[in-house]
Amino acid sequence: MRDTVARTCKALRVNRDSAELIIAALLGKPRHEIYADETNENLDHGLLHARLIQLKNDIPLEYLTKSVQFRDFDISIEPGVFIPRVETEYLIDVIADEITEPPRCVLDIGTGSGVLAIALARRYPDSRITATDVSHTAIRCARKNIRTHRLESRIELVRCSLFDGLIGTFDLIVSNPPYIPSERLGSLPRSVRDYEPRLALDGGPHGIRVIQRILSQAKHYTHETSLIALEIDDNEVSTMRDMLENDRTLSYSLHKDLFGRNRYCIATFT
Repeated sequence: MRDTVARTCKALRVNRDSAELIIAALLGKPRHEIYADETNENLDHGLLHARLIQLKNDIPLEYLTKSVQFRDFDISIEPGVFIPRVETEYLIDVIADEITEPPRCVLDIGTGSGVLAIALARRYPDSRITATDVSHTAIRCARKNIRTHRLESRIELVRCSLFDGLIGTFDLIVSNPPYIPSERLGSLPRSVRDYEPRLALDGGPHGIRVIQRILSQAKHYTHETSLIALEIDDNEVSTMRDMLENDRTLSYSLHKDLFGRNRYCIATFT
């Protein structure tokens, strides 16, 4: 295993700590156990080597381990489904700070792996959540995660685009929509642009195409105390402000992530 760690350091250009964490993730065991039995006959060295080659070719680690930790729980992930980032974890806290009372009806648009729906269901145990996505792969992955966390009775999955076919109003509408401007997709890391679904990344010419559609339609699915919470691109804040301020029916605030970047938009209809 020490030789494997050394080769991983060289192949992936990472330090020993990072190499050990990567190998532990690929083996599905705690870091301190990877040296436990250097002669472990059950260790598939061939599979481990193949996965390290895939990592060297920029395939995301999460697609190889098929798992992601989000806040205090784990979810399954698979190729073709957007990989949740740490920035999205903090969106839950922003919502909790801004909301006046626990939401009973929640809509999660573009649910992907179902991670936001699950996090909100865990935070607000009396809520009922509708989670939508246009991707069949995403819906399949979200259904698996919802079952794992035993939330089938509280989270309804709907395969549709945005609000299509939905009825009723929601106390909270949340979304981590595609918000990368189309022209910037080519500059993303290869692990993102070549492997994660473009549908979950491409936000159109200025990165706000889907956000604009959500806000223009949301007024038909909200009431006077409803909250809309969106993740946004820090590089497109000026474009966001122009759009938001042109709609006099909206009141909004922008919030920073843990790295000091404008990352979240909270909006209400006045």
